[in-house]
Amino acid sequence: MLVAVVPALALQLQAARSERQRLLRDARETAHTRALLVAEQQQRAVDGIHGLLLAISRMAEVRARSPACNASLAPLLEAAPAYANVGAVLPSGQVFCTAFPAARPTNLGDRAFMRRAIETGRFASGGYTVSRLRGVLTMPFGQPVWGDRGELAAVAFASLDLAALQRQLEGLPLPPGVTVAVMDREGVQLAVRPAAQGQAGTPFDPALLARLAARTDPLDLAGPDGVERIYASAPVATSVGELAMRVVVGVPSADIYGHVNEAVRRNLLALGLVSLLALGGAVLAGEHLLVRRIRALIAAAGRIARGDEGARSGLRAGEDELGQLVRAFDGMAESLQALARQREQLEEQLRQGQKMKALGQLAGGVAHDFNNLLTAILACGRFLQERLPPGAPGRDDADAIVAAGERAAALTRQLLALARRQRLAPRFITLADAVRSLEQMLARVLGEEIEVVVEVRAPGPVEADPAQLELLLLNLALNARDAMPGGGRLTLTVDERDGGRSGGPGLPAGPLSALSVRDTGGGIAPEVMEHLFEPFFTTKPPGKGTGLGLATVYGFVTQSGGTIQARSAPGQGTEFVALFPRRAPALAASPAAPAKAASTRGSETVLLVEDDDAVRGIARRALKRAGYQVLDAASPSAALAASRGHPGPIALLVSDVLLPERNGWELSRTLVAERDGLRVLFMSGYAGDRLDGTQLLPPGVPLVPKPFTAEELLARVRAAIDGR
Repeated sequence: MLVAVVPALALQLQAARSERQRLLRDARETAHTRALLVAEQQQRAVDGIHGLLLAISRMAEVRARSPACNASLAPLLEAAPAYANVGAVLPSGQVFCTAFPAARPTNLGDRAFMRRAIETGRFASGGYTVSRLRGVLTMPFGQPVWGDRGELAAVAFASLDLAALQRQLEGLPLPPGVTVAVMDREGVQLAVRPAAQGQAGTPFDPALLARLAARTDPLDLAGPDGVERIYASAPVATSVGELAMRVVVGVPSADIYGHVNEAVRRNLLALGLVSLLALGGAVLAGEHLLVRRIRALIAAAGRIARGDEGARSGLRAGEDELGQLVRAFDGMAESLQALARQREQLEEQLRQGQKMKALGQLAGGVAHDFNNLLTAILACGRFLQERLPPGAPGRDDADAIVAAGERAAALTRQLLALARRQRLAPRFITLADAVRSLEQMLARVLGEEIEVVVEVRAPGPVEADPAQLELLLLNLALNARDAMPGGGRLTLTVDERDGGRSGGPGLPAGPLSALSVRDTGGGIAPEVMEHLFEPFFTTKPPGKGTGLGLATVYGFVTQSGGTIQARSAPGQGTEFVALFPRRAPALAASPAAPAKAASTRGSETVLLVEDDDAVRGIARRALKRAGYQVLDAASPSAALAASRGHPGPIALLVSDVLLPERNGWELSRTLVAERDGLRVLFMSGYAGDRLDGTQLLPPGVPLVPKPFTAEELLARVRAAIDGR
């Protein structure tokens, strides 16, 4: 009897307890949701006032402190009845502009919103007050108005009509017994529902308000009227983060548990009767229905424990509880097998990731040193081209040097791409537009024997580097062309998918944009598929491929937060699917007028810091030829000495990122602190990261990537000095 009844009784009591907790959670969520709803309404009103005051602060009549602005502001009160008044005051507090006609001169210099707006120099809120212009209850806000020379010309103000706020609260569809209080930053009530709970202008219970302000979750306690309620609080802040209002909602808790207690009593009575009947049936059926089947489950569990992941119970899974247990057990065994297969896949991905990490370290080191050499080679080659006119002896050699240097620079960029260390310039684009823009070019590149088909099933918005995306399409298309020597069809498909909350093996989570490139070639053998994205792996004959194309594609996709999959079988073609996190496209900006080419010459003083003698010599030579005064240094200590020993102004610091003693970013912070107005331009061979991948430069700082030409350096220098 105890074995049968006590657990059931405990479950019933636990269920009742859980139900009480659930109802309490629901009541707390309801209170919190309603507090957020009311706070959101007030937040919109505060944000609307801020936007209105910003517009008023830019009015010419207001900035000129002209009373003519009265006529411009008067229609606002008719259009927005929630406002008690709108206008502007002088810094002394004297009102010179008001939408509501002023019967006599009025000074608002002692108002809290006025003092705070002048002290902070930004949008500020006041508190509960009586309007001196209209004589109604209001809550004012202020926004400084700056003159043409940056001086404080006036303070624009707007006041919420608290009567309108009270009517808004009265119109909310709330259940009986729910209380709502909207108060200012000092805890003075602006509007209260129902009115019996308090009135505007009186302070909210300070002790209750202090406890609510110290918590982010609802609070159960007795209110000022002694009624137990669940209280929730929500702040209303200005756009500058200043608390403007606070909303407190109280939900009565008296009737939450009544029906639960009644249900518990009924269930306990029914449980006693059912338990007596169940005991007799359990004695008769226990051996046949339970013990035999449980022993089978125990035996199967033992086989799994000994390593037999394919063990099954062998029992029929009925609809009873034990049948569900049998089904769950067999499902667990199947999951173990699936997990074992997934573990093998993850181990393979880990090995691939370790390879890419090692390659990334190698690529970073190669890029740093190799790009320094390429900078000197390309710059000297172009200097030779400038001195040698076409047809002159040695001009062909100079052209060959520059061409070879550019190919080497492209190879370095490929290494950085496949190692996911390239410097990307992502922006919002759609895969559909990218594919359509390249359709004709791909058709010309692939030839007449290959038909290019574009299927757009969804826009596919992503945030990616358009140039790298074009390179991805070109690489995959050229591989497809090589797989179809006799001609065929190349299908480009843009679609959207859902990766779910956690994605899948190797998949990003959330909504995805998919780009598929499918050919009708001979397919790829299974033993080749395993090495498809490995750097320098190629099935092409010597001289026909470097093995970097697919590795570069893989590096770009993963660096953009996505993944790429390949499906193929001999004789059935190949499909590559690149999956990117789906991003909402940004609004297109209106096209700007083309800017005139800016001069790259100047006469300012530039401090050049580069530890590589050849690169430093090239940069110094280019800067001096353009008219700049150059102070050069091979180390941070030498740069600091040169700066401190130079009596005149220094317009720009041009520094390498990786330097002996300290890095370029740390050097720039020291020099900027010593020289006010000093601008900075960095040079780097691999996006300014350490070899372990940690950033040396914050995002968005001016950077000229190596290798660079003299023209590129001078353009970046001029732009940095001019603040462009």
